[in-house]
Amino acid sequence: MLAVGNGTPQQCVFNLLSIVRGENPYERCKGMSAELSDQPLTKVMGEIVTEAIWNVKNYEPRADAEDINLVMDDVLKGRYLVGAMVSTGNG
Repeated sequence: MLAVGNGTPQQCVFNLLSIVRGENPYERCKGMSAELSDQPLTKVMGEIVTEAIWNVKNYEPRADAEDINLVMDDVLKGRYLVGAMVSTGNG
């Protein structure tokens, strides 16, 4: 998270998709499941996208997830990033 400027919907969605489920002690369901990151991306891609949409819908009401994409960060190590195009309804 940033030291300041965490209030924009876009930054909140970024932070939300970077959290591992269970990391927030008072919101145990918030964040992305660590179980999905240990499986082949081709097998769980749909579940990751569904989970990202669910998180945005439930935890960031100011944003609407229009397009969730997965970008390979390090193919050899199986790392990927979850990205989202969001609209905020205010232009």
